[in-house]
Amino acid sequence: MLVPFEQFDNFKDALQFSPDSVTPELINAVKQLDEREEFEPFIRSILNDSNVTAHGPAEIVDVLTHKLTLQQHTGLAAFILKGKSLG
Repeated sequence: MLVPFEQFDNFKDALQFSPDSVTPELINAVKQLDEREEFEPFIRSILNDSNVTAHGPAEIVDVLTHKLTLQQHTGLAAFILKGKSLG
């Protein structure tokens, strides 16, 4: 089942921002965040999950959590974050 972003309880606060408020400067600032040191902790803070997903050569996901909620029911979720490319 594919669930739209706006239906997840964890991301309700994001709906307060209009799409017009997402400026190119803001997008560029997010693109500059360090994936492991800044972006992942930010996602975990939204999810209220302090557990750090292990990283290594066999890494499949960046954030694995059991704290994603939909209509007040929790479930397991995996987030794959695309960090800055090298090169």
